[in-house]
Amino acid sequence: MKKNIVSLILSAAAIFICLSLSYSQECSNPYDIGNNFRTSGYMGCGSDCITITSEMPNDKDAANASHLDCFKITVSKDPEGWGGLFWLNKPDNWGDKSGENFSNCGYTKLTFWIKAKNDSSLGKKVYFESGMEDNGKRYKNSYDKTRMSVKLPEDWTKHIINLNGKNMSSIINAFGFVVEGLSGINGSEVTFFLDQIQFE
Repeated sequence: MKKNIVSLILSAAAIFICLSLSYSQECSNPYDIGNNFRTSGYMGCGSDCITITSEMPNDKDAANASHLDCFKITVSKDPEGWGGLFWLNKPDNWGDKSGENFSNCGYTKLTFWIKAKNDSSLGKKVYFESGMEDNGKRYKNSYDKTRMSVKLPEDWTKHIINLNGKNMSSIINAFGFVVEGLSGINGSEVTFFLDQIQFE
């Protein structure tokens, strides 16, 4: 009888360990968010005003050869006044499904590169975010939203969102951006390139 109980306990422990491992992401460093997460988290004016494509910018600078294949994002003027797009771990997942577990990967920052597409977008402010606030859904992002504002630069520029000390055990919303001021007479289209979105 005791042997059977011990056997059941060991079996249950083995199953628990297997399930735990199945929910842990492989720790590549850097981890490519752009290719592994889904651009499905539209907010504000959403897909009505935001277009995202994969494009090669007209950039002849040899120093920027690593950015020859990147995201081109256009946010158009819209009565809603603002628009955002987020890289979610599963399509349209705002917390109905579990997040990705990076707790054993040692990531301390999120990095990305950006540049304005043209002079009309140069200097426009874009908010970049990682994480998500509690929205009442079953599953939560394991750290709250961290946001930074960036004025779109003329040349490729690397930016860093500090994640040092953050709980990385449930990542639903890895990365995203918000553009405001899209309505009214001062509203205008904003276009920029975005590349190498990574956990490091």
